[in-house]
Amino acid sequence: MSLKRPKRDLDAVFETAGIKAGLQIWRIEDLFMVPVPKNEYGTFYIGDSYIILFTEIFRNGMKKWDLHFWLGSGSTQDERGAAAVITYQLDDFLGGGPIQHRELEKNESSKFLHYFKAGIRYKEGGIDGGFNVVEQNRRLIARCLHVKGKARKVRCFEVAFSWDSFNTGDCFLIEVDNTIYRWKGEKANPFEILRAAELAASLRDNETGGRAVIKEVNEGGYLPKELIQALGQPPKKFPEPTDDDVPIHASLFHVSSDTGELIVKKVGETPKLRKTMLITGDCFILDAANEGNIFVWKGKEASSDERRGAMATAEEFIVENKYCPEKTKITVFPQNSETVVFKDFFQNWR
Repeated sequence: MSLKRPKRDLDAVFETAGIKAGLQIWRIEDLFMVPVPKNEYGTFYIGDSYIILFTEIFRNGMKKWDLHFWLGSGSTQDERGAAAVITYQLDDFLGGGPIQHRELEKNESSKFLHYFKAGIRYKEGGIDGGFNVVEQNRRLIARCLHVKGKARKVRCFEVAFSWDSFNTGDCFLIEVDNTIYRWKGEKANPFEILRAAELAASLRDNETGGRAVIKEVNEGGYLPKELIQALGQPPKKFPEPTDDDVPIHASLFHVSSDTGELIVKKVGETPKLRKTMLITGDCFILDAANEGNIFVWKGKEASSDERRGAMATAEEFIVENKYCPEKTKITVFPQNSETVVFKDFFQNWR
């Protein structure tokens, strides 16, 4: 889609974005982003599209951004296109640093939902009501990672933030704000236990800027009240272990405009993917839709056309491959901001 720039200056709006820690929300109105009053945070109109920016500021002054665009089921194609394009422009304004997330009504990611402690509310009509404002200088996340496998083939993948995802034979990492809980099932094997410890340290050091605290919890043992508040009371008995041979399948696509036109080419698939395949001057798409994820990796020196084209191509993958839109998340991140889930598809990336 070609977005016609409104007479109002987007750069003037962008100047207010990501300066302070906390949450900012804009609604798309007449193909322009308009700030949502803070007393209305948490209310989303299903006929509209929104842009949501969450800013973290580390002790050393470094900033980390999560940039979401939310699409209501009743929003028009123009509004959806405007949300995607303006999100790209805001990402560019912030130096390509944000991690981008595409959110669909009633299928939002757990990270998105966790911004709103009192929950979110869908509305069809006019502007009304209000919800709480996110506290500044606080990391907000709710995510659960499943650690499973044996020997050198221990997988890490995101699962639903629910006790229903757990079993007695594996390890899990539960992120709740600034705490990482390392949960160990009674029948977890030593390889899973070691890998869970490595991943928890990686999350703390690389994805939280060293701010998170790691706490170990065991099946049947004491659970901190904060964890119970986040997940509820655990079941009296967890399901038995499943097979530790976890299938892994994902394909890597190279996105480049070096020839003057945008070329998307498949360059490899698991289990033969290596970090060295990612070129800093281009973009890449990792299609792991069978696990519900499509990742877009932006090299530091990738061109504007490549970054824009990679996101558009990821959207096209969902349509062309007949993936379920509601169950396929698209996550976009710049080089050196890779998540542990993304890294796990590549050999020996620690």
